[in-house]
Amino acid sequence: DYSINRHRLQRYLLKHFQIQEFSIFSRISELNRMFVQNNKRWINLHKFHRQCQILI
Repeated sequence: DYSINRHRLQRYLLKHFQIQEFSIFSRISELNRMFVQNNKRWINLHKFHRQCQILI
Protein backbone atom coordinates (compact mmCIF):
# COMPACT_ATOMS: atom_id res chain seq x y z
CA ASP A 1 0.00 0.00 0.00
CA TYR A 2 1.51 3.29 -1.11
CA SER A 3 0.46 5.27 1.96
CA ILE A 4 2.13 2.73 4.23
CA ASN A 5 5.26 2.89 2.09
CA ARG A 6 5.28 6.67 2.37
CA HIS A 7 4.83 6.46 6.12
CA ARG A 8 7.72 4.03 6.43
CA LEU A 9 9.83 6.30 4.27
CA GLN A 10 9.08 9.26 6.53
CA ARG A 11 9.98 7.29 9.62
CA TYR A 12 13.16 6.03 7.95
CA LEU A 13 14.26 9.52 6.94
CA LEU A 14 13.47 10.89 10.38
CA LYS A 15 15.47 8.14 12.04
CA HIS A 16 18.54 8.24 9.81
CA PHE A 17 18.73 11.89 8.81
CA GLN A 18 16.83 13.61 11.63
CA ILE A 19 14.65 15.18 8.99
CA GLN A 20 11.41 16.44 10.46
CA GLU A 21 10.06 18.32 7.48
CA PHE A 22 9.32 15.85 4.72
CA SER A 23 9.06 18.60 2.12
CA ILE A 24 12.76 19.44 2.50
CA PHE A 25 13.32 17.21 -0.53
CA SER A 26 12.91 18.86 -3.88
CA ARG A 27 12.95 15.44 -5.51
CA ILE A 28 10.46 13.81 -3.16
CA SER A 29 8.53 12.02 -5.88
CA GLU A 30 11.75 10.37 -6.98
CA LEU A 31 12.47 9.36 -3.41
CA ASN A 32 9.00 7.89 -3.10
CA ARG A 33 9.44 5.94 -6.31
CA MET A 34 12.80 4.60 -5.15
CA PHE A 35 11.29 3.63 -1.83
CA VAL A 36 8.37 1.76 -3.35
CA GLN A 37 10.79 -0.19 -5.52
CA ASN A 38 13.14 -0.96 -2.63
CA ASN A 39 10.28 -1.78 -0.31
CA LYS A 40 9.64 -4.91 -2.36
CA ARG A 41 12.92 -6.16 -0.98
CA TRP A 42 13.57 -4.36 2.28
CA ILE A 43 17.06 -5.86 2.27
CA ASN A 44 18.04 -3.18 -0.23
CA LEU A 45 17.71 -0.54 2.47
CA HIS A 46 21.42 0.19 2.62
CA LYS A 47 21.50 0.89 -1.09
CA PHE A 48 18.44 3.10 -0.61
CA HIS A 49 20.20 4.87 2.25
CA ARG A 50 23.12 5.78 -0.02
CA GLN A 51 20.71 7.04 -2.67
CA CYS A 52 19.02 9.24 -0.09
CA GLN A 53 22.33 10.73 0.96
CA ILE A 54 23.05 11.61 -2.66
CA LEU A 55 19.71 13.40 -2.95
CA ILE A 56 20.12 15.50 0.16
